[in-house]
Amino acid sequence: MNTITTRRTFLATCAAGAVALAARADDKPRKLLMIAGTPSHGPGDHEFNAGTTLLHQCLRRANVPGLTATLHLNGWPKDESLFDGVDAIFLFSDGGGGHPFIQGERAKKIDALMKKGVGLMCAHFAVEVPKNKGSAEFKEWIGGHYEHEYSVNPMW
Repeated sequence: MNTITTRRTFLATCAAGAVALAARADDKPRKLLMIAGTPSHGPGDHEFNAGTTLLHQCLRRANVPGLTATLHLNGWPKDESLFDGVDAIFLFSDGGGGHPFIQGERAKKIDALMKKGVGLMCAHFAVEVPKNKGSAEFKEWIGGHYEHEYSVNPMW
């Protein structure tokens, strides 16, 4: 699959998920917080801000009834009130030891949200956490995680 097809598939999947979220039986408005990780590579590589902004624009253009998507760029929000009342979180970022959700006490905040039924989607390296920090939480939150040097393609 080429890069353009992969990106389109990714965006279509995310938009479909948002539509499903908004189409729940109750007519309660839904709030999606979209977090882009901090820039970590050169231009054109791992463009977290650009990719999340593009997805945010697609959702706005789709005009999903009852869905409010809030975009936050450049990593973990300094104003944590952005998490108040969210129904779902989308994270597109780097992972590993620098994963934004495992810094300080942030995992406790995310865990409390997950226990309230908040949805979580992690894209790209945002599924990667160290085996000894974050793996148990990610298994609970999203059903698994990428582990460096273990979760690899068998041809390697």
